[in-house]
Amino acid sequence: MSSTIALVIGISHYPESQYAPLPAAQIDAIHFARALTHWGISEITLFLNEQATIDQLNQWFRALSQREDDFKLICCFCGHGEREAGEIPSSYLLFFDGRIHLDSLIKNICQSKAKESYIFLDACSLRINNLLNPKLEEEIQGYKISQKNLFCLLSSGIQEAVENNQYRYFTDALLKSLAQSRKTELNSSHLFGNICKLLKMEDLPLPELYNIGNQK
Repeated sequence: MSSTIALVIGISHYPESQYAPLPAAQIDAIHFARALTHWGISEITLFLNEQATIDQLNQWFRALSQREDDFKLICCFCGHGEREAGEIPSSYLLFFDGRIHLDSLIKNICQSKAKESYIFLDACSLRINNLLNPKLEEEIQGYKISQKNLFCLLSSGIQEAVENNQYRYFTDALLKSLAQSRKTELNSSHLFGNICKLLKMEDLPLPELYNIGNQK
């Protein structure tokens, strides 16, 4: 039986003054990590505020690349995002000490040895421009039938992500929907539908979904 590894990041305070505080980001990351623990997942890395540096992320990916066992991967980010204008606009996740191109982060996840990857990004102004198909990685290695899957949700696409002082609405809807799916064994399509339903009740932007090969 494959294990599950989780990376959870919450950044409420940034050193640069141009980025407004996000009180709920840290709180939601903690709640997400606690929920995973309650659901039986023990391999959880939690980076909060100044812990969430680019170097820490790179070290985490290097350690992940050394694993030889089968595993599933869960990544959750709560913080600021931004999208640069240009001939081809680009989205970035803002870490405590810098920013990471969204496409680069997704590529690192797709190139990992994880058979199933679940990515939940609660930040503004996000859209994936170039999505590496994780099944391609196994095809290159000679496996015609790939077991790799990718399920990714961007909280509000390129629109603004919304929070109050207690929680960010997307992560709150995500946790409620995940709890329900565990009870009723709903598949990923139903999970997405439940999240959208909860956000529509608050008249909020809907998430963008990227789903490759995941029908569970």
